[in-house]
Amino acid sequence: EELVEIRRYQYGRLPCGPDQLFFKPSLVYEQLLDEHVVDAGLELRVDMTTGYKEARFNPGSGVAVEPGSDREAAIRAKALRTIADDDERASLGDGPTVRRRLAAAAAWNDAALVRRLLRTCYVTV
Repeated sequence: EELVEIRRYQYGRLPCGPDQLFFKPSLVYEQLLDEHVVDAGLELRVDMTTGYKEARFNPGSGVAVEPGSDREAAIRAKALRTIADDDERASLGDGPTVRRRLAAAAAWNDAALVRRLLRTCYVTV
């Protein structure tokens, strides 16, 4: 098998650096950007042929989502949303970096990166 499962454990949340983004997890694997900071307890995997890193909530709770299913598509569509400015996650400190990355992706007409940022980052309105 070409995928290696990795679990990362860290204690507490450290402040983000100037070019780092907090990862917004979901029930399905989402590809990580190099700038993502991952919370403790998430399940990580690395594709050894491509080098892509992915993360999701730990499925130890018995919640399983089949790849390619309608449920997976619904979860991915729901992840393409923003959060309100008064949401507790809006104060995580990565807002300026997210805005800068979204603006750059939009300027370069990179729709795939815009979708990935919306799906994997806490984006305020």
